[in-house]
Amino acid sequence: MTRPRKKNRDLPPRMYLKHGAYYYVTPAKKWIRLSSNLEEAKRKWVELEAPCMMPSQGMLALLNRYSVEVLANKSPKTRQLQEPQMKPLEAAFGDMRPDEVRPVHIAQYLDYRASKDAPVAGNREKQLLSHVFTMAMR
Repeated sequence: MTRPRKKNRDLPPRMYLKHGAYYYVTPAKKWIRLSSNLEEAKRKWVELEAPCMMPSQGMLALLNRYSVEVLANKSPKTRQLQEPQMKPLEAAFGDMRPDEVRPVHIAQYLDYRASKDAPVAGNREKQLLSHVFTMAMR
């Protein structure tokens, strides 16, 4: 059985799949081997990126950190449900800083999801976003 391939665009910033292993590329372009296991590689990635993960870095970093630290510890069923919910949140809020997200932005997001015939999915994504913020404050 072939192991499913993870595309580089689905990985956290500066993490790449190369020759069957995951690598972290420093700002100085140095490649650091993390692991051949994605979960372990993400844990090591967080250790390398943690000093840099400030609110000024944006929601994308916050969502990635949540995926690595919190979502990885949830049941497989929960991960299966919530991983696809992260994509629209990354698209909508990825360029913003966490302190810039206001209730009006979330209301606009819910209106947008309702206009795309996905009001229930929008509500579940809002719940996930709320949990991301709760865990970030901890």
